[in-house]
Amino acid sequence: MDPSLEAWIAGLLLAAYSTTLVVVLVMPTKQRDPQIGQAIGCLMIVLLGLLGLGGALAVGIAWELGAVVHTIFLITVFPGVILLANAAYFSLRWLKRRFSPRG
Repeated sequence: MDPSLEAWIAGLLLAAYSTTLVVVLVMPTKQRDPQIGQAIGCLMIVLLGLLGLGGALAVGIAWELGAVVHTIFLITVFPGVILLANAAYFSLRWLKRRFSPRG
């Protein structure tokens, strides 16, 4: 695959993951939970990791380090592949339950 296409895909996925985390951090809570501080801290650490990956991707693009770009591409694509596999599995399971004959 072309390194520039890998860089675009990785950048878009990192932006989507980061945006999702920021939206979750900004959403108001309905009830006060004592564990909300730990959850926010964990989300912030994950967000810092994503920002670190974004910085490494920028360095890989600027210095034309194809191995770095390819590695970050694989790291960012893996959660999406797992998500698609889970969606397919649960969709098939739901369809099987919905259309199976009940006896």
